[in-house]
Amino acid sequence: MITLSEAFKLCDVRDEAVYLRHVDEPHSIWNSGHYFWSKKIRDKMDMRKIQVVKIEPEEEHFGSGFRGWRFVVAGITPEELTRIELE
Repeated sequence: MITLSEAFKLCDVRDEAVYLRHVDEPHSIWNSGHYFWSKKIRDKMDMRKIQVVKIEPEEEHFGSGFRGWRFVVAGITPEELTRIELE
């Protein structure tokens, strides 16, 4: 595993949409994870403590457009992700 900070560098995440899904949360076409703008993640989370289990491209449901990166993460609770997402 790598840290979320390392994953951002690896994927060259700049000022863009990012999805975080906790490793224990189910994935479906209608549940891509928690939606964030990358700046909010950098400002509100300790990216060195969050571990990335998997990196996936997030694409449009009924098209082929790239919407951002989805990182499957551990080291933060689903409740904490929800709280920060809603701030």
